[in-house]
Amino acid sequence: MSKGQMRELSSNGIWVNKYGFPGLAAIFTCYAAIAPLLNPNEVHPPMMLKAFSARYFITVLVAAAVTLCLCLTLGRLKEVWMNDEMLVVKGVMRKIVIPLSQVSEVQVNHGRSHSITILLSTPSEFGDEITFEPAGFIVLRNQAEQFARTIRATIEAAQHRVSVTENTDKAQSFFAAPPQ
Repeated sequence: MSKGQMRELSSNGIWVNKYGFPGLAAIFTCYAAIAPLLNPNEVHPPMMLKAFSARYFITVLVAAAVTLCLCLTLGRLKEVWMNDEMLVVKGVMRKIVIPLSQVSEVQVNHGRSHSITILLSTPSEFGDEITFEPAGFIVLRNQAEQFARTIRATIEAAQHRVSVTENTDKAQSFFAAPPQ
């Protein structure tokens, strides 16, 4: 990876997670709202409004809860990008840049999904850890480990460059300073 070239770390997500579930919630809401009107013989006219409003109200609450949960869990963090110097994290409403020197550790979570967690030494707007699904449609355990090793190597190289640059700057300022 050449200096300055951004590499996408996070999966764009399976479209079902980001768009399918909210879409199904919207379809379910519409069906529940329209169903009493499609079968007027099943419900007597005075009861139709009561059945319509109760079914609609419950469905809207369920759909709103599902959509809210999806937005809070899946929509909070949209993309993670990295180059040789920084980590760029894009959310729904904001984008932040984190220098690689602030990354303390990279972990692979072994659960249902093999997500990667980047722990930060100082908290960011997204908290003190960034968790994302690695790029790819289906990521297996060994692929996630390999992906994490690549990220660790890039971060270690960046941190080494920063420490070498700081030491070089200190040495140059020491030798450039006039004797007192």
